[in-house]
Amino acid sequence: MRPPKGGTTNCAWYLFFRKSPKTIEKVKFLIENNELSLAVNRIYYGIYYILSALAVKNHFKTSKHAQLIG
Repeated sequence: MRPPKGGTTNCAWYLFFRKSPKTIEKVKFLIENNELSLAVNRIYYGIYYILSALAVKNHFKTSKHAQLIG
């Protein structure tokens, strides 16, 4: 996905969006090293960051994971 118009990469939704793939990339390494609990944690947060990006971009405000994930 491209950065927001004007090249500003410090928009909240874009920062969440960029964080997700980096988080999920670590999962393969964790699984290969039998760090399954940490792998599940990284998968959860990878999904959470994508959902957070969508929420922020669509002006949905919440302070709780449960409200975001649903």
